[in-house]
Amino acid sequence: MKKILFTFLLVIPFCKAAEVSKDSSWFNATQTIEGHDLNPMLMETLNLYNTRIESIPRNIQSSKLRWLYLNENNIHSIEPHQLLKQFPKLEELDLSENPISQDDVNNLITKAKETHPNLKIIANHLHRYISDDGSWNAAIKKTIRPGDRDIHYKSKLCLNNQGITSIPRDVKLPNLQELFLKGNEIHSIEPRQILKQFPKLKKLNLDKNPIDPNHVDELSAAAAKQNRSNLEIIAPDFSGLNIKQAKR
Repeated sequence: MKKILFTFLLVIPFCKAAEVSKDSSWFNATQTIEGHDLNPMLMETLNLYNTRIESIPRNIQSSKLRWLYLNENNIHSIEPHQLLKQFPKLEELDLSENPISQDDVNNLITKAKETHPNLKIIANHLHRYISDDGSWNAAIKKTIRPGDRDIHYKSKLCLNNQGITSIPRDVKLPNLQELFLKGNEIHSIEPRQILKQFPKLKKLNLDKNPIDPNHVDELSAAAAKQNRSNLEIIAPDFSGLNIKQAKR
């Protein structure tokens, strides 16, 4: 009996190492966690943003993990079925800014519908706040913190004084209600396009931009036609009075 008990006690200290995995990049990443003496696989939230991870090891499992942030690493491929099996309670997975193939991501999305219907997956091609406009991208990357929720779910976005030159057409934020763009370099806007991109927008601050006043008038008129009289537009002082609202 004593011999059996002694053997059992020897095994316990190695459990953490086994769960952390033999993948050196993963193991090294977990050592960056504050309080890394705790087992990362017993956490509900695991943030391994920008820690040079190359893969998600097959030999780690967690029945507790709900939020896993692996953005800005060097992960080239994933095994969707295996990943979902390893983390049965996963609710959010951030794989953005990794060189993962489109096929792998699509496969993961498809399989998640079967076993993890509420799982939110953030991946490169889903990161729609990224645009072809470099000034917009630079502003976003300064504003959004590592591990922050996908911008699609934000109701407020502050991008004041960021050198933004335009509001890109390819950015669509369906839940955004307040957009602050004060003190940028925006010369023109596309009124109908803006209303389409931000269907819930209630406040738009364009103050201190070299914007065409006609475009502001057009946005105000377009908002009124779409029965969006609650849209508040704050624009530069063109004639002694700021344009404050789209109300008619």
